[in-house]
Amino acid sequence: MRYLITQIFPPCVGGSGRWFHEAFRRYAPDSNLIITRTMDTDSHSSFTGCRVQRIRWTLRNSGFFSCSGFVDYFKLAIKIRSITKSGDRRIVLAGRMVPEGWIALMVAGLKNVKIVCFAHGEEINLLDSQNGNGVMSSLQHRIMGRLVALATHHWIVNSYNTREILRRDWGVTESRISVIHPGVDTEYFRPALFDAQHRRDYNWSDRLVILTVGRLQKRKGHDHMIRAIKTLAATFPTILYVIAGDGEEYQNLAKLVEECGLQSHVQFHQTISDELLRKFYQQCDVFILPNRAIGSDIEGFGMVLLEAAACGKVVIAGASGGTAETMDVGKTGFIVDCNDPVVLANHLLEILSSPALVDFGTAGRSHVEANFSWDQVAKKLDDVLESL
Repeated sequence: MRYLITQIFPPCVGGSGRWFHEAFRRYAPDSNLIITRTMDTDSHSSFTGCRVQRIRWTLRNSGFFSCSGFVDYFKLAIKIRSITKSGDRRIVLAGRMVPEGWIALMVAGLKNVKIVCFAHGEEINLLDSQNGNGVMSSLQHRIMGRLVALATHHWIVNSYNTREILRRDWGVTESRISVIHPGVDTEYFRPALFDAQHRRDYNWSDRLVILTVGRLQKRKGHDHMIRAIKTLAATFPTILYVIAGDGEEYQNLAKLVEECGLQSHVQFHQTISDELLRKFYQQCDVFILPNRAIGSDIEGFGMVLLEAAACGKVVIAGASGGTAETMDVGKTGFIVDCNDPVVLANHLLEILSSPALVDFGTAGRSHVEANFSWDQVAKKLDDVLESL
């Protein structure tokens, strides 16, 4: 029996949770148990195929070295050990270095249990962390991370960029790291014919629609893209920038749109169903993830780029983190500098003027089908775990 401890699992929104759900639902339910937090929602049952145990997950302080942190971690560890004690705890998997890796360390104790930890990029990055940026800006987290790095038998990472962070910042040897890229459901995310009714319903009509999907965070780069749209509108007067997602930057971004006078050129869709999200991918003209590094906060991979490419769209991403690993750069998509809105606008003027964009979308679909199916991901993960 393999036990995965993760705070992020559907219906909780997050790329890592989707990663876990898609991979583990492809295994026999009695071979794995996912231990995750209870959520105030009745949509748990829609995420079928996985054996899941939901518990009350209370961490008032994600740092261990405080009274509340010690008590909460201890209670969680006792609860999880009681769940796993009747089975073979040969392998305990942790969804992240902190807090899950620390909980796994406590659950494993001194017994012959191998800890396997997943890493996604931004949560382990130490670059600029001591200046108050990112998860590892906490000294407690850094100390906990050092001990988890020492105790972890093997690491599963989402990109070669994340592997390099583990090697550079935590001293993990390459032999203890396996790179397994996330995947995409190519049956669900697939190209569709032009839908004039959908475009009318959302005021897209015959406009040039550029789409970004993702949480509204600074590193996602929506702000620089909005400023770039102001420049692009001079050449493409019907351009429309569609932002799908919610997050802490919404108010700042909405204010920026007003300051730039771009209300007719930018749409926000904060709440969006999976079905409508797929429709947005299918009916947009270009997909962009204008990500940039904000201190230690980076884009570890970029699963949305795979989803857009699977729908036959040309994809554009920032030159930060692991986004280049989602595409065949120069053939299925573009990597551009998104640190400056003027530079970004100049890149986009050149790309959007290219008559070959349709060919890029077709090539992108083929690239995703060949390299990023969830069945392939599950097989690679199973092979790694069986070899330990």
